[in-house]
Amino acid sequence: NRDDDERPYSYSSLLACGGKSSQTPKLAGKHRVVVPHLRPFKDEYDKFSGTYVNNRIRTTKYTLLNFVPRN
Repeated sequence: NRDDDERPYSYSSLLACGGKSSQTPKLAGKHRVVVPHLRPFKDEYDKFSGTYVNNRIRTTKYTLLNFVPRN
């Protein structure tokens, strides 16, 4: 039953150790299907993701001079 599952992991503990937890999962060595489900950790994710600098590169093809008529 999914409601009886223990959730020993948190988003921050997975980030701190590079995605691996120090606790051994119950299903270690068995085949399992992992389904991403961010909802329980959304607030924690928002807290951490807000502290990182955006690496987006902003370039533009046009400047204001491109829109000034030449005649």
